[in-house]
Amino acid sequence: MNRDLPLAVKAIQDTGLKHSLITTSVLDAQNELEQTILQAASRLGIKHYRTGWLSYSQEKPILDQMNIFKSNL
Repeated sequence: MNRDLPLAVKAIQDTGLKHSLITTSVLDAQNELEQTILQAASRLGIKHYRTGWLSYSQEKPILDQMNIFKSNL
């Protein structure tokens, strides 16, 4: 990851395209590995990321679940 993302960003820049967003599997920004991913992206000028897929339970109120996701992300 530490090698691949900078290489990908350079390849994108070399084509003249912008690199403002990445797709990730991040679901918990407090997780050490996921923080490393986001920090590396930030250092490369990437300001936005798409999270991993969020799974909702039909047994719990949606607003409660959304608040948990919000605090994690």
